[in-house]
Parts: sequence; structure tokens; C-alpha cells
Amino acid sequence: LSALPDTEAEIFSISQALGVVGTDHMLLGPDATEELLRARPLDQYRILYFATHGLLPGELKCQTEPGLVLTPPSKSVVRTNDGIFEASEIAALRVNADLVVLSACNTAGGAGRFGGDALSGLAESFFFAGARSLLVSHWQVPSAATATLMSQLFKALGPEFSLGASNSLQSAQRTMIAIEQSAHPFFWGAFVLVGDGAADQMLPMRRGAKSVADQRVNTRSAS
Repeated sequence: LSALPDTEAEIFSISQALGVVGTDHMLLGPDATEELLRARPLDQYRILYFATHGLLPGELKCQTEPGLVLTPPSKSVVRTNDGIFEASEIAALRVNADLVVLSACNTAGGAGRFGGDALSGLAESFFFAGARSLLVSHWQVPSAATATLMSQLFKALGPEFSLGASNSLQSAQRTMIAIEQSAHPFFWGAFVLVGDGAADQMLPMRRGAKSVADQRVNTRSAS
């Protein structure tokens, strides 16, 4: 598989759009292993962002599930740390993310020459693990265009998700359309949102807020 040198700049761009400082929240290059990913408190992140290769079932001879490519270890290769983060392994995670972004090829690919359905496989796995929405791509787009689209999306979304992922994606796509060089759908039309993308103001209760019942339980526990 070819290297993806533009993905690091993409990740930094998203972090900047969200106002996140430092690199402690990132796993880049040789650190982007299954082992180090599982060691993170994934249930404490509102956004999980993967910028890598995506694989359809059977694309590699040794692989029968859809998955994401991570960095393989230099030694002691075992299935749980072999660099292919398969759907069944993803389903075993415990996440609490409002949004999981799969900025990778084939993450929304349907049944094709390799067989299988990467969208249902990867999406079901992340939803089973606890994600509430997923952003996936239908085709490969130029790295620069993807970084621009995602940067615009997350600038509109903001750290509080006030606009909602669906409206933010629409806003980012309109920004791309308004620029002649990126107006063609090839540059902005690949990504779709699956799951909950509503704005906070459309919800009966803001995301992350505790209900009155929860607050009463906490008060009683404290007393």
C-alpha cells in the first residue's frame, strides 16, 4: 500500500479547526498502531478521525473483512496488532463518539469486484461500538481537496457541534462549489453522513447534557 503523506497535514488542519492544542491526542506514523489505539480512552473522545487506507473484504489475500489500515509493528505480529483494524475488532471497542470520520478509500464502497459491503461492515462495527454518526466516502478524492473540505466542515461544526454534522457538511460542500477549481462533485461529493447529524438546537436536550432524572440521582448519591 502506498504511503499517505498528506494525511498528517489533514489531521493538523482538523485539530486547528477544533481549537485543539498539541499532539497528545494524535497517533501519527509509526505510533498509529492497533495496540496504541486500544490503549487510548476511546470512550472519552467526541470525535474519532481516521485518515488512512480503507480495505474491502478480500482486497488482501489474508483479509476477509472490511477494515482500516494502521501501522504494522516492527516485530511480534499478532492478529490484534497486525496493522489491519478489521470490522470485528472495531465492534469490540468501547467508544462514545458523536462523530467518527473515516477519511479513507472504500469506506462507503458497496459490493464490488472484491465482494462484501464495506459501508455496512465498517458502519455497523462503529455503531455497535457506540458511535452515533459516521462520515464515509464513496470514492477517492485528491488529498488537498479532502483536507479543504474537512477543514471547512469542522470550522462550521465547532467543538460544541452547535450546527450539527449534517449542516456542517452541507456548508463545506457549498464552499467548495463556490470555488471554480473545486466546483465539480468529484472534489466534494464523495462524503456522506450516516447516523445522527442533527444540530443541537433541533434536539430536545443538548448533547452531553444530563437529564433532570440523572441530576436528581446524582444529587441523592452525593447526599
